[in-house]
Amino acid sequence: MNFAKRCRPIGLLFSSLLLAVPTFAATKSAETFSPAAAVSPLETRYIVKFKDSASTLSVAARALAQENLMQANGAQIKTRLDRFNAVSVAVSDAGLAKLRSNPDIEYVELDQPRRLLSQSTPWGIGAVGADMISDAGAGDITVCIIDSGYDITAPDLAANNHTGTNDPGTGEWSTPGGSHGSHVAGTIAAVNNSEGVVGILPNTEVNLHIVKVFNASGWGYSSTLVSAIQTCEANNANVVNMSLGGALPTSTEERAMRDIAERGVLLVAAAGNDGNSGLSYPASYDSVLSVAAVDDNLDKAYFSQYNSQVELAAPGVSVLSTVGVGDGVESAITSTALVIPADRVVPHNRFIYIPGLGYVNEMLGGTVSGELAACDSSSGSYVCGDMTGKICVVERIGNESSGVYPDIDAVLACTGAGAESAIVYSNSELPGLQNPFLVDADSEVSVPTVTVDRALGLEIAAAAGASVTLTTTLGTDYAFYDGTSMATPHVVGAAALVWSYFPDCGGASIREALTATAMDLGATGRDPEFGYGLVQVGPAVDYLTANGCEAPPAPAVITPIRAGTPITDLSAAAGETLYFSMRVPAGADPLSFTLSGGTGDADMVVARRRLPKAEFYDCASTTPGSNAEYCEFSDTPRAIWYVAVVATEAFSGVTLAADYTLAEDAPSFFKNPRDISIPDADPTGVMSPVMSTYTGDASSLVVGVRLRHTYIADLVVTLIAPSGEEIVLHENTGGSADDIIARYDVPLPGVAAEGRWFLKVQDLVGFDTGFIDDWSLTFTP
Repeated sequence: MNFAKRCRPIGLLFSSLLLAVPTFAATKSAETFSPAAAVSPLETRYIVKFKDSASTLSVAARALAQENLMQANGAQIKTRLDRFNAVSVAVSDAGLAKLRSNPDIEYVELDQPRRLLSQSTPWGIGAVGADMISDAGAGDITVCIIDSGYDITAPDLAANNHTGTNDPGTGEWSTPGGSHGSHVAGTIAAVNNSEGVVGILPNTEVNLHIVKVFNASGWGYSSTLVSAIQTCEANNANVVNMSLGGALPTSTEERAMRDIAERGVLLVAAAGNDGNSGLSYPASYDSVLSVAAVDDNLDKAYFSQYNSQVELAAPGVSVLSTVGVGDGVESAITSTALVIPADRVVPHNRFIYIPGLGYVNEMLGGTVSGELAACDSSSGSYVCGDMTGKICVVERIGNESSGVYPDIDAVLACTGAGAESAIVYSNSELPGLQNPFLVDADSEVSVPTVTVDRALGLEIAAAAGASVTLTTTLGTDYAFYDGTSMATPHVVGAAALVWSYFPDCGGASIREALTATAMDLGATGRDPEFGYGLVQVGPAVDYLTANGCEAPPAPAVITPIRAGTPITDLSAAAGETLYFSMRVPAGADPLSFTLSGGTGDADMVVARRRLPKAEFYDCASTTPGSNAEYCEFSDTPRAIWYVAVVATEAFSGVTLAADYTLAEDAPSFFKNPRDISIPDADPTGVMSPVMSTYTGDASSLVVGVRLRHTYIADLVVTLIAPSGEEIVLHENTGGSADDIIARYDVPLPGVAAEGRWFLKVQDLVGFDTGFIDDWSLTFTP
C-alpha cells in the first residue's frame, strides 16, 4: 500500500515505491530566511470626513457638492464611503492643506495601506464552502487521520486539540515520517492565527487523533490499516481520513471497514492516482466514501482514478497546506505593476536524474529580477526571441499526463533564449492552477521557475515590459501538493464541519447529506469521474436541517440525565443494560456518577463521547454483589458522557445520580464572533451556532445580534433553541435602513439553556448583501 497522491513525489513517471516521498535537496534552514519589510506600492490617499449636518440634500445632491469641493481643491475621489459621509481621495500637498482648513470638513486622515498578511486561505476551502460555515460547535467531533504522523511544532498545527497513537515500527506520531500527514492535517484544521494557511476547521475546536502507520518510505500493509481504524474508533472518531490506497482488496480489511461503518463511523479514502478506471482500496469498498480530485477550474485532475465507486470530488491540484517544519517550498512574484497573491504562484516540482539513484527531487531556490517578456507559443512551438536578462512568460503547450511532462520544454525555450527565469501559465484546455513536474533529466535548469493559472498568466503577459522579481524560498513550512490524497481531507473536513451542527447523527446520514447536495460536475448525475460532484458544506447543513438524520447505531433507548437530578427506581433483568447520557460543559471538576440502593447487582461503566463497551470506557465500577458504584473525573473537556448500568444479576430500586461542579465564574455569556456571509435572495439562509454550557433554563435570555446588511427589510432573523423552538427576532421590517444591531429579550421558561443554539438569517430579496458580524446569548440566573 502506498500513499494515494502525486504530491511532490517521484511518482507516475518514476518508482512507485517513492510515490509519497517529498524529498528536498538543496534546502536551507527556515531560520535563515528573513523577508524584507513590506513596502506598499500603492499611491498615497487620504480619507476626507465631512461634517454631519441637518441638510435636506439628497444623497445624489450631497455627492455632487462633495465632488465639486474636491475638484476645487485638486483632489480626485477614488472611493465613496456614503454611509460614513466620507470619501477617499488622491490629492497634492497643496490641496491637502486646503482640505484640512475647510470648515465643512470634520477631519482628513491618511488612508492607511492594507495588505494581505502572511496567512492565506487555500482555494479549496472556498471551493467546498467551508469559509461560509462556522466551526464553533466542532468540539464534539473527532477526526482521525491515518497517515505519516503530524508535526506538532508546525506553526499552523501546534495549537490544535490533538492526540495520537504510534504503530509499531513507525516511531512517535508527533515526529512525522515525511510531510504527507501534516499536509493532510493542515487542510482539515490549520489554525486561523494570522500566518500560513487556514483549514476547513480553523478555530482549534475539532479534536484530532493521529495514527501514524507510515514512515518516510510511504508503505504499509492492509493489516496495519485494519488495526489503525480500530484505534480510530477506540479514540472516539466520527470520521476517518485515509489518504492512501492499494490496487487489491482483502476480505479482512473489507470486513473491518464494513463493521466500523455500521457502528456509525464515516470512512473516507482517496480514489487513487493512476489516472485510469482501476479500483483502489480501501476507497472502493462500499463502506468507504471514495474521493476524486479536481483543480480550481473544477476540471478533473488527470491522475485521478475514475470508476463506479467514486462518490465525491474535492480540490486535489495545487493544494497549499502545512508540511513538516522546514520541509516546504514557496514562491512569489512581486512588481509595482501587478498584485500577485503568493498562494497563486506554484514553484516547479523539479526532478533531476542521477545515475545509480534515478530521479531525485531537487528544488531550486533564489531570487531573480528582470523585465517581463512574453514568449509566443500560439503556433504550437515556442518562439521566444531574445530573452537576455528578462523574465519569460509563456503558455504551456500540451498538458501533463501519464508519461508526458511538457513544462520542461517551456522552461528550456525561455532559458535557452537567455531568460533569467520562466513563468509558465496554463492553456485553455486546462486553465486552472496546475502543479506539474519539471523533469529536468540533464540538470539544464539552474534558476527557480514557477507556474500560474491561465487568467493570472495572461495578466502577467499583458504587463510585458514591467520589472518583476521572482523568489523561491526553500525550507518554509508550507507547500503545494497534488493528489486524491489532498482531495480526501477536504471531504473529511467538510463532513466534520457538517457533523458539528448535528452531533447526534450517524456517519451514514452525514454521507447521505454530502452526496445528496454535491455540486454536479461532468455528466448529469453520478458519473465515474466526479461521483455525485463537488462536496459542499452549506447545502449539506441545509439538507440535514430540513430532513433530519438517523442517529448512529445504538441501543433503542438512551435516557438523558441532568446534573443534580437523580433517576430513581431503576430495574433490569440479568444480562440487560440501561443507557444514559449527559452533556457536560468544559471544566467540570469534579464530575461524578453514583449508583446506589436497591437490590440485586448492578455495575456501572462510563465513557466520554460514545457508548461504553467492554473494550472501550473511561471508568468501570464493578463492586461484586453490590449496587454501590462510583466514578469521578476532574477538569473534563466539553462532551457528551454516556453511562451503562449493567445487570450482572437482576436488580431493582436502584438510583443513578450525576453531578459536577463549575467554577463560581462559570460562563453565562456565549458568543460566536465569526463573520458569516448571508446568501443573497436565498430563502434557505445561513445558520450560525453558539454552544451554551449554561446549566439553567432560558427563562431570562438576552440575544445580542450584530448584522451588517443593506436594506434590512429583506431579512428574517430567527433564534433556534437546542430543543427546536424557533423565535423570530426580525421579520422584513426596517425598510431601507442598514444593519441590525440590537438586543432582544427572549424569555423561554422551561427551555434548557444548555446545548447548541442557532441564529438563522434569511435574505428574501435580491441586490442587497451582508453578513453576520457576531451574535451572543446571555443567561441570567
